[in-house]
Amino acid sequence: MGEPRSSVYRLLSSLQGLDTVESGSRGTFRLGFPLLSLGTTVMERFDERRLAQPVMERLHDETARRSSVRPARP
Repeated sequence: MGEPRSSVYRLLSSLQGLDTVESGSRGTFRLGFPLLSLGTTVMERFDERRLAQPVMERLHDETARRSSVRPARP
């Protein structure tokens, strides 16, 4: 990222205080439960088919071919 290590650790320390990140082993960090929960909520409400519809229609208009969307889910 090009940021000074001390600045990154200071930001991570602040995020850790808000429980949005957790420290792991050997100086690593991972998302905390509040961010994971938020991400799950967003994914449940995310309608990729609705968002892709205008692009798919434009593709059909320009190519006269059908298209489909298969969302990637874990």
